[in-house]
Amino acid sequence: TPFLKAQSAIGAIRTITNIRALDLLLSPIPGGGWRVATKTGIRIDGGNYISGALQPGQRVFCRQDTEDMGRLYVFEDEHGAFLCEAICPERAGADPRQAVAMARAEQKRIVKEGLAEAKAVARTIKPRHMVDAMLRLAARNAPNIIAFPRRSEEHGSDALTHAAAAVEEGVPANFEIPFEAPSKPVEPPVAANVVKMPETSKQRFQRAQALQGMKARGLTIGDDEARWLGSYETTAEYKSMAAFFADFGSEWLNA
Repeated sequence: TPFLKAQSAIGAIRTITNIRALDLLLSPIPGGGWRVATKTGIRIDGGNYISGALQPGQRVFCRQDTEDMGRLYVFEDEHGAFLCEAICPERAGADPRQAVAMARAEQKRIVKEGLAEAKAVARTIKPRHMVDAMLRLAARNAPNIIAFPRRSEEHGSDALTHAAAAVEEGVPANFEIPFEAPSKPVEPPVAANVVKMPETSKQRFQRAQALQGMKARGLTIGDDEARWLGSYETTAEYKSMAAFFADFGSEWLNA
């Protein structure tokens, strides 16, 4: 058995009398442990470790005391003879493990507070705050084309003539405008070199509002317009424009 095998061993068991020596050899030093002494001592992690046994310019190998941040053990080299102890008065007596734990806790606290602040700021950003950015983006992406003014002519009818006369002379209580069947307007010819501007999102929303108003008043709209309105009301553009209109009203819409 392993126990009998150990009992039959004839070699000497090597032991370490000073257990703290193992801790010392395993103690990490920033930068690998090598330092050059100066007039102010050995510089490690922003602190000066002082010893009268060191000469300026002397290159030495350092190890940190595992229980005292303010104490260094200085050697000739990594496996060389012990030279002296160097002390940093500002850090003397501080437990390195406690300092590491407190540093990590402070890091977590700062990160947590930073995330909470960032989330709070993010929640204050609303769709209405994006209006200016959207308008600037639309202006930048708009084609550099301006439509020429279309030719127009004044439309006249008997009903309009009677209405104009009534306005000039005062409308009597029993005034009725003669019925005139509406006629389909004839689009004037457009020159070949005139480019029609694409409909903007605001214009589409205005058209949707006009059709909704007609339906609310009991007026009949065409099948094509009804289908377009029903489809448009389900789009993200309509919902965002409706939100803007709710915040800023007709003044924004007609700007």
